[in-house]
Amino acid sequence: MIVKMAKLNLVGLKSERQQLLTTLFDSGEVELTQTEDFDDTGTFFDEQTYDEIKSIKSRVDHAIETIEKCVENRSKYKPSIIEIDKEEFKRTQGKDAEKIINNVIDIKSKQDEIVRQISQLDAKITAFSPYIALEERFSSFVGTKTTDIFLGLLDVSKFDDFTIFLKDYPLTVFDNTENIIKVYSHKSQSQVVFAKLLELGATRCTFDNKDTAKNIILQCENTKTKLQSQFRKLDDEIFSLKDNIKGLKIYYDFLQFKEQKLDADNNFKMTENVYFLTAFLKDESKEKLKHMLDESGLNIEYNFSKISKKDNPPIVLKNNPIVKPFESITNTYSPPNYYELDPNGFIMFFFSIFFGFITADIGYGLILFIGCGLWYILGKKKNQLMGVLSICGVTSIIFGVLFGSFFGVDHTRLSIVPQAVLPNPVTNVTTMLIACLGAGIVQIMASLFLKGVLLLKRKQPLSAFVSGFLWEGFFAGLILLALDMLGVVQGTFKIGLIIAVVFLAICSLGQVFVNKGIERFTKCFSSVYGLINILSDTLSYARLFGLMLSGAIISSIVDDLAFPFFNGIFSSIVGVIILLFGHSFNLFMGALGAYIHVSRLQYIEFFSRFYEGEGELFKPFGRDYRFINLT
Repeated sequence: MIVKMAKLNLVGLKSERQQLLTTLFDSGEVELTQTEDFDDTGTFFDEQTYDEIKSIKSRVDHAIETIEKCVENRSKYKPSIIEIDKEEFKRTQGKDAEKIINNVIDIKSKQDEIVRQISQLDAKITAFSPYIALEERFSSFVGTKTTDIFLGLLDVSKFDDFTIFLKDYPLTVFDNTENIIKVYSHKSQSQVVFAKLLELGATRCTFDNKDTAKNIILQCENTKTKLQSQFRKLDDEIFSLKDNIKGLKIYYDFLQFKEQKLDADNNFKMTENVYFLTAFLKDESKEKLKHMLDESGLNIEYNFSKISKKDNPPIVLKNNPIVKPFESITNTYSPPNYYELDPNGFIMFFFSIFFGFITADIGYGLILFIGCGLWYILGKKKNQLMGVLSICGVTSIIFGVLFGSFFGVDHTRLSIVPQAVLPNPVTNVTTMLIACLGAGIVQIMASLFLKGVLLLKRKQPLSAFVSGFLWEGFFAGLILLALDMLGVVQGTFKIGLIIAVVFLAICSLGQVFVNKGIERFTKCFSSVYGLINILSDTLSYARLFGLMLSGAIISSIVDDLAFPFFNGIFSSIVGVIILLFGHSFNLFMGALGAYIHVSRLQYIEFFSRFYEGEGELFKPFGRDYRFINLT
């Protein structure tokens, strides 16, 4: 259900606007919105202070991230939402925070410099490593007046080719250590010889250090060890600040609150001395806010007005505990806008039924119901997905009972499993496929009914019947026609055909009376042409059977693989492992596939006929925080 909203219109002294914002924050009942322009009004925005707060927030965030990362690397640490009293939050000053932040940033800067130096040392070690077997200093490889020297690397497989080449150049000699080659050549031959080396793929050494590669690498390793020790000491300093994480997070969100207060100035319209403010609130909260404003001592005048058609208020959804988790399904697509229907009750019904049909197993349902239910109930922050899966676990158990399946085992294998009431989906493909298509027709009929209700709510009764309610008659005729064709009921073909044609004609010709201009005729044609969309949408529900059938088959295969091992103590362990891994995989893939495809059916086949969305959830002023939850 979408809660009824109201609008607050308020005027007060410009000098008192910050005190007003504090009062509104205390109430937790209003969301500020852009105030309409008046003559000679403008906005006031302290951009400099706003930028300063954002800069401090960035530094606090950097400090929190640095400490948390250090703690996570050393111990089991899981960030959690901080519960804090509203009054304690308002007393937050962050007196010691700046000192801690500067300390953390300074330490992190030193660590970054150490990382940079270690990276350079690693690059140096990598560069000198190919020459570690060279016993001479690099500086010793210097030519003379008559001799040139080539020091470099050459693939060992090329040495024979180079030896053959040197037969024509007696004034050149070489030796090698592994793939390190040292060539001494008379200047008259060196240019040709060295060119041949490069042709063979040799790389010339560019180092001229007055030391050996081995010593250079050793020095780098020693320096690297010292730097790593310094890094660990700095890491110890950061770790010692772990108890300050909570305070820094509270300070961060306090700065965010100050930022929200400054940002709120964009919603004010002001003259030289007076401000005007507009805000949305729940209609049921008017008395509470009236009391707080009257007791605030501020020089203000205000009134509450009804929501008008030109307003675009945020929405508050109020549903029972079973429907509540399914709001996350709708909100993933888009929350409803204020002027339409809340579809979550219908989403709960169809989503849970379709999901349960796909998984359709008592064992899988028990895991979803108990495991996800405990996660949802015991978690500090309600995970709506876990609530959805827990409720879907119930429908999975129900369908598991109807199909007689417990982790893929039926009554013939395990007597405690109830006998199947519904036909076996593996051997009764046509029946189950028709049942899925029938379920699709039911949901499409529900979407058209809701379209009619929405149009009635908007005081368009003729459109409600022509575009919504009367289509139910068309589908009723189709159902009678289909029942006769399938042999379920005899003698309903003609009457079903007549009903379907009559209602289709009424819905099509009725467009002449609810539209204007050329649309009177185009809408008539599109209504009939829309039957193609209805047919394709109905066929989309065949995916329910496909997913259900694949899960049932995989479950049966897992059991068939595992049961032969249950003939001895040790072999039974193998059987248990196969069951655990096989059914865990099947449950995970089945639940994932069910969630994705059932969501798709809601978003495309169900929502497309009546749902508009594009609503914004109600966010009370001063309640948008990253780390804390105000109690």
